[in-house]
Amino acid sequence: MVLGASSGGAGAIVIACAAEAGPMDRQVARIVRAYDATVDDFERGVGETACLPRAFVDSPEYRRFINAGHTCHSGEPVIQDYLSPSPGDTFLDIGCCANIPRHRLDRWPSVYYGVDISARLLAVVQEFVRRHAIRIGGLSVAEAASLPFRDARFEIASAIGVLEYYDLNYVERALAEVHRVLRPGGRFVVDWPNQDHPDCETMIRLEGYLGRPRGPLPSRPAIENALRQRFEVDRLDTSALMVKYFVRKRPPQ
Repeated sequence: MVLGASSGGAGAIVIACAAEAGPMDRQVARIVRAYDATVDDFERGVGETACLPRAFVDSPEYRRFINAGHTCHSGEPVIQDYLSPSPGDTFLDIGCCANIPRHRLDRWPSVYYGVDISARLLAVVQEFVRRHAIRIGGLSVAEAASLPFRDARFEIASAIGVLEYYDLNYVERALAEVHRVLRPGGRFVVDWPNQDHPDCETMIRLEGYLGRPRGPLPSRPAIENALRQRFEVDRLDTSALMVKYFVRKRPPQ
């Protein structure tokens, strides 16, 4: 399903059917349920962390994690600086979550397209778009590994806080899809847990309590090798809890 704003008016919202995003494996289904439950809790006025065990909340590791003020979203200035959105560019926000209400990425000069696996979450974003008469390209319920767009559709893209839930095979499929939908030379930012960071294990435990468990994380060298198969790495930032990769689509050999 695609939820979007029509080109005929800033407040016109249309719902149109799109090709199926592809079969979801059990891990994808777990993540869908977790984010759907987050929306349900929000609508009931229940905080996301209400389910955390008291022993975990009281631990020094969790207090350090919270006090560190870690950020992980597509609207970080360093991401916008690299992507350099310009008028006429199309921007694909993979795993978009609530980035429009929270970070107003629709205000970039580019045309915003968001993809997420939670239809419940995107319905909330759709209502925000409708209520505020926001003009965007569209919102799609789809997996990162099966994007419902034609080849070379986008100039810029990001996948922040998304791929670390999945195994290496899924990550490789997702990167192949991003490569497919980006134009030649298109810019892309993706992140991955910094396994050398002292708060990484706490983050993984927290995600498990929130219903978003991970299997064993593929290693950074494996992820970087998968990236370099399809992208030129302009730079990476290893200073934070999530390593950020700033890459460009490699042209065909």
